[in-house]
Amino acid sequence: MKNRVLLILVAVVALSYGAFSADNFDDVSDGEGIGIALVDSVGLIRADEIQSNVSGASLATVAVVDTGVNGTHPAIENNLVNAGNFYTNSDPDGSNEDIQGHGTHVACIIASQDDFYAGVAPNADIIDVKASVTPSLVDYLYAGVNWAIDNDADIISMSQARAYVEVSTTGNFELTKFVDYIGYQRDTLFVISAGNRDSTNNPDSHIEAPGDNYNGITVGSVTKGLVPDSDSGRNVTDDGRTKIDVVAPGNPITSCDYNWSVDPSDIDDFKSLAGTSQAAPHVSGVAAMLFHWGDANSKTNDPVLMKAAIMNSATKLDDWSHTHTVPLDTTQGAGFLNAVDAYRTYKSRPSTEPTGYLLHSRIVYNASDRYTRVYVDDAPTNITATLVWRRNVTNYNLTPADLTDFDLYLYDGDMNELVNWSASNKDNVEHVHHQVSENGIYWLNVDVYGGALENGFEYYALASNKPMLDYDLTYCTDCDGDGVNNTADYAPLNSSVWESWTSCSNCSDCSDKLNGSYEAVKLDADISNYDGICIQFNNDNLEFDCQGHTIDGTGSNYGAFMLYKDNNTVRNCVITGFSDGVYLSGSNNNTITNNTITSNSMNGIYLYHSDNATITNNTASSNRVGIYLITLSDDAVVSGNTLNSNTNYGLYVGSRYNTITDNTMSSNGWHGIFMGSSTPGYCSYNTLTGNTLESNGLNGILISKSDSNTINSNRFCSNTQEDVYFANGTDNSGDGNTCDTVTAWNDTGVTGCTYDCTSATTTSTTTSTSTTTSTSTTVAGTTSTSTTVEGGVKGDTDGNGTVSDFELLNYIDQWNNGQVGDFDVLEAIDNWANG
Repeated sequence: MKNRVLLILVAVVALSYGAFSADNFDDVSDGEGIGIALVDSVGLIRADEIQSNVSGASLATVAVVDTGVNGTHPAIENNLVNAGNFYTNSDPDGSNEDIQGHGTHVACIIASQDDFYAGVAPNADIIDVKASVTPSLVDYLYAGVNWAIDNDADIISMSQARAYVEVSTTGNFELTKFVDYIGYQRDTLFVISAGNRDSTNNPDSHIEAPGDNYNGITVGSVTKGLVPDSDSGRNVTDDGRTKIDVVAPGNPITSCDYNWSVDPSDIDDFKSLAGTSQAAPHVSGVAAMLFHWGDANSKTNDPVLMKAAIMNSATKLDDWSHTHTVPLDTTQGAGFLNAVDAYRTYKSRPSTEPTGYLLHSRIVYNASDRYTRVYVDDAPTNITATLVWRRNVTNYNLTPADLTDFDLYLYDGDMNELVNWSASNKDNVEHVHHQVSENGIYWLNVDVYGGALENGFEYYALASNKPMLDYDLTYCTDCDGDGVNNTADYAPLNSSVWESWTSCSNCSDCSDKLNGSYEAVKLDADISNYDGICIQFNNDNLEFDCQGHTIDGTGSNYGAFMLYKDNNTVRNCVITGFSDGVYLSGSNNNTITNNTITSNSMNGIYLYHSDNATITNNTASSNRVGIYLITLSDDAVVSGNTLNSNTNYGLYVGSRYNTITDNTMSSNGWHGIFMGSSTPGYCSYNTLTGNTLESNGLNGILISKSDSNTINSNRFCSNTQEDVYFANGTDNSGDGNTCDTVTAWNDTGVTGCTYDCTSATTTSTTTSTSTTTSTSTTVAGTTSTSTTVEGGVKGDTDGNGTVSDFELLNYIDQWNNGQVGDFDVLEAIDNWANG
């Protein structure tokens, strides 16, 4: 029995602090010796040389996702602007107190204002996000990061990982996809530590998830002597991609001790820790300074731009090498972080002329490849160029679209000789580093392998250590009349293309600017009581971003309107008071994402003859219909939307081959989903998976004149009439759905509804009568519910009202395997202890 008591005590300690264990964070123990003081490491990356160039107001806001930040430490107290506890309420006051010291140490590397131990970006603001990658708490981490971005975080810095032996690093672990989602869908740079070497379980020093991401920057560690740290994660991912992206000082670093003394002269206010945890915040601090420059100069701060600038400016350490299909070195990525060159690259972006060290562009569907002229006047020298683009992740619960395959080629001045190239078919980075012996003109070619663009168009960033001038090789043919079409005939692109975004403040101004002269138009003020079509797209391949502002109408017309316009995006808008919030007709390959569309007299989002739409993470409520897909609006992806309290339907589907996943449709007046068409065959072959349809006024789904649809693993509960009602239609099928009203689709155990809402147990033609009670635990505004059988207690499996030793050990095994939550097992331990 003593051994069992010891096991329980260990379990309690692990539960109290396990989410912040060394398994999650790269290092939580003191490093050997006094380490590299921040004043040394900041100088090594040359950050101190540019701090005065970006001084004044606060630089940018960095969210530190970690063990918490001790905001009373004098070195960081003036930087902390917000804090959220997304870990647990196990702290007596539910506070953001740093119970271990890791988060405070990381935050001070970014922004310490201590006279001696000054951080990389001392004027940066810090948001403390106390959260963990522990499996049972990872949903809270997602909530914490999104909360930080909603509260103006510009950079996300996270120095924690899931152990390599536990998670395959193929880029498709959910936490990894979440990092990519933040970079793509929320336009925020995520800086990640690569993880540390475990000589027993990870002898090849592989990185750890989510360091295997595509869209963030994964950081490895070097020693004070600028040698790649043997304990740092490195090498390739399980699917063969080269990670890490860059390296920075990390072995060890002296920074703030969370458990500081009130005596300001006490050296114990600072301590040394080692690992990639300490390397990553050096990159976050440099990114904060780049962001500040872009913001102060009205330049877009797209994550691909910061990533390209930081990687291309990195200094190659000894033994750096790569191949044509492995773009980066497996031990140091693109090289060692260089803040001065990153800043020079970032601020050289074009203004009146399309030239500079960093270009931001896009290639559209069926467009020719892009060529950029590079000038060399200091030969012999190296030409270094980095191409970065994004993995398109619209929902981290889903499998992302295939990655567009770009290649990067370096040619001589006449384009007769291929000098060097980078042509990985796995990575979303291509990197060329080549020594040239002659001055003159060279050419960089951004090539779309196979001509296939997965998203219809792609934004990319191209950075070079030499001045570039972007050219359109189709602009002119034999302009000089010599009978030969050669490089003398090539003309620079119109400089207006390189003003990558502009702002607008009213409907006419916004519509006028959506004409193709800019890549993106951003609304910077609310619009009220507009009578007419407010936002009208006048060209293809554009993005309109409301940045959370409201567009309010007078009851008619459209909030955003596209007629025969393709490859556009509407995001982050609040649209209310129109006939239709967003209206598309004859417009294909468009994206509608992260909008709130409410109280429009007809439809929230309406599509007519508009194919291949991506409609994700919108809220559409109090309209007549939330989302309306009608007449040949085929092949849409409708995912992650909340469609509640609409007068008639949450979702109306009158089209084909749509993928409808992970949406919530509740409390709509008639049906959660209506599927049907008056034209035979126009509504068919739709797939519905993982949706929640509950408390709707009539049916969960009504299917009328709709054939060959697949309905799997959805949840239908508390709808007034039927969960799934077939008025007519053929060859519809499904399985694994959760239902409590199944008379119209009788449960056979093979098709239809196989689980009952009330008991969540397998049922056939009967419904379980078990009653339940629920207890809720709130973590930073998020509620999780656990359910126990009435009369029983947590951990009691035989129903006798007590928890035996054997039952508790079984329950702890389930907790270790991620089958039950932390709070559940704590309650079970209490029940066992109380007999």
